[in-house]
Amino acid sequence: MEQGFYHPERGYWQTIGTPSAAILATYPEGTIDVPLRPGPDHALVDGAWVPVEPDPAGQLAAWRDSATLTRLDLASALIAAGILTQGEAEDLAAGRMPGALAALADPLPEAERSAVRLRLVGLAGFARADPMWDALLGPERADAVFGRQDGE
Repeated sequence: MEQGFYHPERGYWQTIGTPSAAILATYPEGTIDVPLRPGPDHALVDGAWVPVEPDPAGQLAAWRDSATLTRLDLASALIAAGILTQGEAEDLAAGRMPGALAALADPLPEAERSAVRLRLVGLAGFARADPMWDALLGPERADAVFGRQDGE
């Protein structure tokens, strides 16, 4: 039978069976037996699990950290966003610099512009967390290109 435990500094954990007295003796002082946690969106308050509202900023940051696109998916997304033409998307898919992206990179400082252009033509996959997207498109537009829907 699963069993839940909580420690103020270590947080919550659960076992897949009832721990022996020898195992329980190794738990840090202050560990308490608690009901099983209903889900990740619950916090322990006065010994009971209560639902908590997710942190929108934290959710957005986590999404940005995990969102990726292949070169072909990026080319398609940039067409859908009206940033690239079909021909420019084909250039990007082939590893060539599309004129529209070059124009977006032009205002950047020389060192940053060079790094952005090299990444755009050299990488096979692209991460939303790469700061070049905010520099080129702005945060909201970059989020949309990487697939984030309003209200997510």
